[in-house]
Amino acid sequence: MNTDEHWSGARAVSLPPWRRQEIVQIAMQEFANMEQSEDAKKYITRTGIRVKGYSAFTPENLNHIRTENSSSFWKDGLLFQKPDSETGKLCRMIIYNDTYNEAIQLYIILHEYGHAVLKHTEQCVIAEQEALCFSITMIVLLGLDKVLSLRTKLHTILAVQTGGVMKNVSV
Repeated sequence: MNTDEHWSGARAVSLPPWRRQEIVQIAMQEFANMEQSEDAKKYITRTGIRVKGYSAFTPENLNHIRTENSSSFWKDGLLFQKPDSETGKLCRMIIYNDTYNEAIQLYIILHEYGHAVLKHTEQCVIAEQEALCFSITMIVLLGLDKVLSLRTKLHTILAVQTGGVMKNVSV
């Protein structure tokens, strides 16, 4: 995701209100699934997606990934998905530019995770808008959690509503 290209193309399209609402609900569900003390990277890793900064790769490996994913938007981050050659199981990894400050890294990681959660299979302006909506919603929820202990309150409410069972709860 190249930030300049992303923003110029994303402004040209507006998601319909019903789709924004769906994405907000999906983000709220993901937020509700997070453990109370869990950060976003740990949660995403728990869902089966590896999260790695650029510095974890050699320049040759990054160039190899760049060659395999010739997407023009991947300067800041990428959701890398490829079937394992032996097992056929889908291997997924979020690769992000770790030279940015922590807040921008979180945005990039959540944006790429949004692509995974929303099951995007191709890159287009609509997919970028949807991932943007997802990541901003998650950032707001995580910010509110820091100030208001939102996750603790949400988990308590959901536990009461579901009789203590928190699996697959619709928010």
